[in-house]
Amino acid sequence: MRSFSHMLPVFLLTATLASAQHDSIQEVISLQVEALKSDDFDKAFQYASPTIQSIFQDSETFGEMIRGGYPMILRPSEIEFLDEINKTNLIWQHVRFQDENRKSYWFVYVMIIVGNEWRIDGVYPVDSPDPMA
Repeated sequence: MRSFSHMLPVFLLTATLASAQHDSIQEVISLQVEALKSDDFDKAFQYASPTIQSIFQDSETFGEMIRGGYPMILRPSEIEFLDEINKTNLIWQHVRFQDENRKSYWFVYVMIIVGNEWRIDGVYPVDSPDPMA
């Protein structure tokens, strides 16, 4: 029993850190979506990784890409965070978006750490995890 009691604080700390990581990733995605809903492309652009920022150069070009290619992310009626896959040095967060017509779209957000903060390093459409959807 003694060895278990020494392991419990380590387990609780690990669980707390994992939960904080999970919340932080979802928070960054949610904050970007909220910025997009209000057409604040400057703010939304801040949540992108330096790689994404270098590809689009500025928030205006970034906003044009969102408007043209991801309208369901621009104005979702619903957002649901699904599973998270831990890859070396990054996290894949699966997210379901629903547009105003109640059609669902699934994406993988590739998240990386920049400094001490999570940033979005790519958003990729994926097939529905539910074949009946």
